[in-house]
Order: sequence, then C-alpha cells, then structure tokens
Amino acid sequence: MNPRYLLALASFIAFLQIKSQNLEVRYFSGSIEDSIQVMESLETIRQIYSRQQYDSVIHACQNILEISNEIQFTRGKGEAYFLKGRAFNRLSYKYKALEMYKLAFEHFQLLNDHIRLASTLNNWGITLKSIGNFREAIQTGEKALEHAILEVGS
Repeated sequence: MNPRYLLALASFIAFLQIKSQNLEVRYFSGSIEDSIQVMESLETIRQIYSRQQYDSVIHACQNILEISNEIQFTRGKGEAYFLKGRAFNRLSYKYKALEMYKLAFEHFQLLNDHIRLASTLNNWGITLKSIGNFREAIQTGEKALEHAILEVGS
C-alpha cells in the first residue's frame, strides 16, 4: 500500500476521532454520573498513555472494564479495550493488541460508531502490518476507510 495513502488515511481518521467526542450518549443501566466518571477516567488514561506509561494504562483500563461491565456501559468497554490495544502494541505484545482491537471493534459495532470503528480498524491494520500480515493489513485498512466514509456521509 502506498505510504502517502496510509498517511492520508491516518490523518483523516485522526480528524474523525476528534469529531467522535460529540457523539450522542447511549442508554445503559448505570447513571449518567457513572458514565461521566468512566469517560473522565479514560481521558486521564489517555494522558498516562501520552507519558508512555503503558503498563499503568493496561492496569487502569482493566479497572475501567470492570466498572463498565458493572454498569453495562458499552462505550466505556470499547474505549478501554482500544486503549489497552494501543498500550500492548507499544509494549510489542502485538497479538495481545490484536485481541484488544477485536474486542474494541465488537463494542463500537454495537454502538454503530463509524468513527471509532475506523480508528480501531486503522490501528488493527497497522499492527497486522507490523507482524508481516500485509494482505490482511490492507483489507483491514480498506474497511477502516469504508467506516470513515460512512461517517462523513452521515
């Protein structure tokens, strides 16, 4: 795949990630306060990730997953799996990262969140490429682009 194409795709997906911050709140069994606390905690975890404290990110995401399971907060679960995937990838646990991206994808699919689906597939494809699975990486990148286009069209 053309490196310029990949760079353009990554930039486009980054733009869509910013847009995803404005998605509507989904119904779940917990309170709004619970969901807000989970989302604020996820923002803190993103800051920890930016400081390259990947083991801490994994541990914190596990706590978020337990809380999100308890209150049945699908978005919290999807975001936590996504962040765990990124952290595992940075720690070179590529197959563990792929597992996390798969779980994140499943949760974002339940929400029909094309922005997060595109982002997850993008990272999934990059990880596949890093382990030498080029054919599947290209297919995954193409699926990411499809979801990105679906979001732009909506």
